[in-house]
Amino acid sequence: MKKDFFVLVILSVVSTALLLFIKANFLVSTLVFFGLPSVFLSFRQPLKILKTFTFSFLMCIPFTFIFDYLIAKDRGWYIVNSVFPWRLFDIVVIEQFIWCFLYIYYIVMFYEYFLDKKEKKTIFHLFPKIKDVISPNMEYFSLFMFMALAFFYSLCLYKSINLTG
Repeated sequence: MKKDFFVLVILSVVSTALLLFIKANFLVSTLVFFGLPSVFLSFRQPLKILKTFTFSFLMCIPFTFIFDYLIAKDRGWYIVNSVFPWRLFDIVVIEQFIWCFLYIYYIVMFYEYFLDKKEKKTIFHLFPKIKDVISPNMEYFSLFMFMALAFFYSLCLYKSINLTG
């Protein structure tokens, strides 16, 4: 495990230097800085991929939309150049969803691999049941987050907040 931690540190340092040298855009920076370590940890912990992917996907949609929308409207930040030709409601760039997904995925995989001391599953758990991937607590939390997203969107429409900038 110490070797794997060292690999992640070296990967982060090399990625940072490379990205600064080539002056990469936001999408490439996200894929290199968070994607490569995520792939490395996924190979080291293949039994956790499905659960981590599901959690990351369910969390990134509402978090990204609500927070990035509010921060962009408040002029906290605004990503000027996007690789994709359109934005969600002409404000939220698609790269933000990719960034949030990989950020959450990397954190969870890091925790699962280095910090989680629970008993590790065997190869026979490669094809988990749905209840092993999404616990009831996760279902409730996901439902709450998507209800919050629906409420936020409804509030924007009801209050006639200009969704197009």
